[in-house]
Order: sequence, then C-alpha cells, then structure tokens
Amino acid sequence: VPAGFFIAGEMLICGLLAGMGRMQEFAYVLILEASTRFLLFVVAAVWGSQMTVSVLFVFAVVPFAAWLLLLPRLRLRLPRWSDSGAWRSQSLRFMTVGMATLLTGVLTTGIPVVISVAGRHDDPAAVGTLILLITITRAPLMMPLASFQSALVGHFVRLGKRMISRLMAAIVGTLALGVVVAGLAGWLGPELLGLLFGETYGASARTFFWITLSAVGLAVQTETGATALASGSQRAYLASWAVTAAITIGLFFTPIELIARTALALGIGPLIGAILAGVWAFARIRSASDDGLPQGAAR
Repeated sequence: VPAGFFIAGEMLICGLLAGMGRMQEFAYVLILEASTRFLLFVVAAVWGSQMTVSVLFVFAVVPFAAWLLLLPRLRLRLPRWSDSGAWRSQSLRFMTVGMATLLTGVLTTGIPVVISVAGRHDDPAAVGTLILLITITRAPLMMPLASFQSALVGHFVRLGKRMISRLMAAIVGTLALGVVVAGLAGWLGPELLGLLFGETYGASARTFFWITLSAVGLAVQTETGATALASGSQRAYLASWAVTAAITIGLFFTPIELIARTALALGIGPLIGAILAGVWAFARIRSASDDGLPQGAAR
C-alpha cells in the first residue's frame, strides 16, 4: 500500500513537471529513483542473505519515495491552503490515481504471486519457468512506458482534440512493435534461455511468442490510461484498471492449460480495460469540446 501511494506521488510530480515543460527536473526525478533502486539492489545482492523479508520490502519501496528528496528544489506551485475546494479536488484525484496504481502493481509485480496461486496444482518447474518468461519479456515494452507515463499524459494534454488520433497512432505502433518483439523472442528466446539460466528452465518458441505478445495488452492499457488522465477522467482511469485486474485474475483460474490461460489473461484483460479507458476518454473529450471547455476542465 505505501508503495502504491509513493508511485502515485511520483506520477503526480512528474505530471506537473512534464505539463510545465520542466523536462530537466522531470529527468532528475527518474534518475534519482533509478539510482536509488540500483544502489539498494547492490546492497541486497551483497548482504541479502543476512536481511529479513521486512528489510527487503523496505528496500523495494524506498526508490518510489525518492522524489520526496527533490521537493524543496522543485518549488512547485500548489493551491493556497485557504482554497479548500482546490485541495479537496486534487486530494480526491490523487487518491483515485493512488488506488489505480495499486491495481497496476497487482498486474505487474504481483502477477508471479497470482500465477503461483493459480498454478499450485501444476508442475512447479513449469510455473517457475512461466514466471521467469513473464519477467524477462515484459520489461522491454513496459519499462519505457511506465517511466514516461507522466510525460505521455502531459503530451496528450497539449494535443487537445488531436489526442485520440495520436492515441490511435501510438496503439498501432505499439501493436506493430509488439508483434516484432514477440517474433524475435520466439526465434531467439529458447536458446538464450538455456544459455543464460541453464537446462533447468526451458520453453518452446510458441510459448515465448505468445507470452511476449500478451505484454502488448498492458502497454496499450498504459497508453489509453494516460489519455484518460489527460482528459481529466481519473475515475475512468481507476475503473479501467479495476476491470483489467478483475478479468486478468479471473482468467488465470479458468480450467485450461497453464500457458494458454496465462497468455489469455495477460492479453485480453488489459485490452478490455484499454477499450474502456479509451471510450470514456473519447466521450470526455467530445463533451468538453461541445461545452467549449479546455481538456480536463469538465468534472
């Protein structure tokens, strides 16, 4: 829970900086988070065997709170304390995004736990291999999108009514890139997996292809979620991730083969959530245009 709200705080700060065009300070926030994570990773790698689970949990959460160190330097302009309406509005939006971030965590770092529970009656070696595949195949698509989602929101805000057309172009590009990356994973993945991790882990080219391709759904969900936030639809953002989490986790427990239900869960769940966020954002943008309001101004 703390990690979710620290991530939401980082997204809020990065969104403000990106919206104001302060990209150098935006970069500082990301660099500080990455540097803190790398430093703690080195510490955990050297002394991890002597640490408790609680300490390792703190190590996992601290990088998401690193932006707090930069707050005095950033000098962000916030609403006056006397402006209770502005504070109430922003607090509600912050909490909404925070809850959505918790769901995002379930669909990223929490997926291995879900697979472990859903696959408790399957071969442990197959479950372990599947978790490893998901970890190494999602990173190339998700890490850039997750890091620059706030900048993406700011970019969409500046686009105004052109937001939807640019979103469609981004989705087409993401789908095309996903197919290419999945093809490369299916071609090179099985051999590289054995080379890097030994014979303990093995997977077919077909498994590599479908598991990698399933990551595209989450990437598209991230893009449409950024559109929802840019249009001022924080509730749509939360609702889309809630629907994604419910469908994804539900599909993991369907009575079909482990790899098939994993690919379906990770692909179909986010795509349905993405459609929900995209449709809601489109309706919000159209409503704001009809009323003559700037994007994000409608309640």
